[in-house]
Amino acid sequence: MGLRNRLIGYRTGNLGHIIENLVFLELKRRGWEVSTGRIDALEIDFIITKTLQKKYIQVSLSALDEKVLSREITPLLKVGDNYPKYLITMDTMDLSQQGIIHRNLLDFLLPEESETD
Repeated sequence: MGLRNRLIGYRTGNLGHIIENLVFLELKRRGWEVSTGRIDALEIDFIITKTLQKKYIQVSLSALDEKVLSREITPLLKVGDNYPKYLITMDTMDLSQQGIIHRNLLDFLLPEESETD
């Protein structure tokens, strides 16, 4: 991100994309294979796999707005299997629901994090 900021300048409007990049890089650092997915016209930010494990992750700057929360969890609810599903945001209020686990980005990045390892 430092190189990106050097080349095109720092832009505060891209914070959501920066958070997605942070999550992507952390998942790769933890040894996950990372891909994206689609269900109909809906996008799943990250489908991660490692040996026999599989997880789904949505990332958003914030999901406190009901429309944003619905947009982020709808693709996860449409997934037809029972692998773990996560929503990672900067929000500190627990937004977990319907089996989708909400994680604060800073908690996710902590070294002792084990829920998505």
